[in-house]
Amino acid sequence: MSERRYGVVCGVLILAAGCYRPVTPPNTPPPAPRQRRAKAAVPQPPAPPSEFDLGVKAFQEGRFDEAVRRLLAASSSMQGNNLPYHYLGASYVRLGQYEQGIAALIRANATREDANTYDWLGLAYREKGDFAESSRCYQKALAMVPDQPVFYYGLGVASYWLGWIPESLQAVEMGLKKATSPQEKQPLFELQSWLYAARGMYPEVYGLAGSTLQIGTIIRSHPEGLESVRLMRGFPAAVAGLQPGDVMTSFNGNPLKGMSIDVFVKQVLPRATFGSKARVQFLRAGQLYEADVVAGVPADFAAVAKSATAPRPVAAQAPAGRQMAQERSLRVVRLTVKPPVVAPGSKFLLEIECVVTDPATTARTVPAQLSYAILSGEKIAYRSSPASLELPNGAAAVRTENLTAAKSTGNYRIRVTLRYQGSAVEESAAFSIQ
Repeated sequence: MSERRYGVVCGVLILAAGCYRPVTPPNTPPPAPRQRRAKAAVPQPPAPPSEFDLGVKAFQEGRFDEAVRRLLAASSSMQGNNLPYHYLGASYVRLGQYEQGIAALIRANATREDANTYDWLGLAYREKGDFAESSRCYQKALAMVPDQPVFYYGLGVASYWLGWIPESLQAVEMGLKKATSPQEKQPLFELQSWLYAARGMYPEVYGLAGSTLQIGTIIRSHPEGLESVRLMRGFPAAVAGLQPGDVMTSFNGNPLKGMSIDVFVKQVLPRATFGSKARVQFLRAGQLYEADVVAGVPADFAAVAKSATAPRPVAAQAPAGRQMAQERSLRVVRLTVKPPVVAPGSKFLLEIECVVTDPATTARTVPAQLSYAILSGEKIAYRSSPASLELPNGAAAVRTENLTAAKSTGNYRIRVTLRYQGSAVEESAAFSIQ
């Protein structure tokens, strides 16, 4: 019986009851109204977590590859929300994919500017060596949240590597004023020790760092050992005469070929005695050198370092053919797209830093070829003609290409190929046209 028919029948019954109402005894309370029994609520299963929730959880637990996959899926269904791109960019940075991280973080800020997004963006630029952009990011973060010590730390580090020592000191002092916990102050004190070393104030460095075993170089893995990327002013490695691009092959008799950075820092370096001299062998332009590097910065470091001699060549220990095969190398050190997000049809720059080392020749320069291709997915949208270069043997060189963006929006990739005497290496960088 439908609801409409049921309503009509009830109306008829009510009218009938009004015509033939029984007599109610006096002082008899009327019957209580009939209560309808409430229907029991049916428990609903909880909604499954979204791709965004799963992506953030993967990021927080250190599963960055999974985070990237899930957050890419979430970003397409959360248009107008900056959070998917914020966490996506942070995941790329944790994976060391700085170009992709920068593109995602810029897109997050284009949706809604956020100080924490600028913090991650500043870190990404710093890790890829673009300290001017890193500085600008931290300045923007501080303009939005001026009481955050970690932003002052980021600004101080970028200023330090730019050589702006007074500005870095000022950032450290401001950060220490804002810091309220030992955890916030510790990195600022470490940066302060770098600045004191740059000024030769070694008792002050010792007062902050104590007996920390450090030689003052930023290193990365290399087929022959550990490469010095940057050296800190006034620290043992720089004072001993090491230079950016030198590849450490041995430290205090410990071979470094195939060794991870983590093993070197946690196992090899701690074997040295604080304040003693460690014998370091390294490759520079195909030649093996050695130098004595002080382990740590004692209060009398200036006096200890005076007895150090300049790096000296070491005779080859292996047959010439074997040594040549080991030491010849091609590398694309850095690949930068500026800006990483470009407008359709607009101009942008491609900066390529590369190194070719050939110990078989005494020439100061070596002939190499450089080419690049722009890819949309796996499809090649543009391929350049090979450019002939004369590169300094064993030293980094930077080439800048002026490019014009396509008119089609989307995510693209530039693949650079460096060739020398039948050998080739490739490196890629991501960018977006929006």
